[in-house]
Amino acid sequence: MSAKHCSFCRKSEREVSTLIAGDASVYICNECVRLSLPLLDQEREPALYVSSRVAHLPMWARLRAGGMPIISTWINHAKTPEDFSMLWRTIEREIQQCSAFVLYVMEPDDFPLKGALVEVGMALTAGRRVFVALEDGIELEGDTFRPLGSWIKHPGVTLVHQTNALDEALRLALAVS
Repeated sequence: MSAKHCSFCRKSEREVSTLIAGDASVYICNECVRLSLPLLDQEREPALYVSSRVAHLPMWARLRAGGMPIISTWINHAKTPEDFSMLWRTIEREIQQCSAFVLYVMEPDDFPLKGALVEVGMALTAGRRVFVALEDGIELEGDTFRPLGSWIKHPGVTLVHQTNALDEALRLALAVS
């Protein structure tokens, strides 16, 4: 019986840490899987995860009904902040699957963002681009960027701070996909 090997790179099972079996003696190693992931990311359809205060839920539902590729299921289930306690695992999975993340802040009353900031952290940890739509009239303080915070300067974050910021942030997020 011959040793199993990756059908792509031809490395034997002794040369790699994991060898995944397919049909008819076809195998792929962990190294080839890792190399293929960026290619799969490039081929996927746009899938936006959106976040904001729950008060903006009707707007997200309208955008999704109009064809915007929003995958955030909290829009279907969350009516109050307390509803999120059962949704965190789903939120985490959706953020990992999204092609880009959009955070919307319409007015000063949208602060504090609480759970939305946890979602931003999840997106950055998953390597997703984050687009922050901050409408005109919301001021960020000096070097601290309060009330958002210094994370806004993370290299994976694009701040859109203007009138109609959401339209531009969604356009940019779709372009990443």
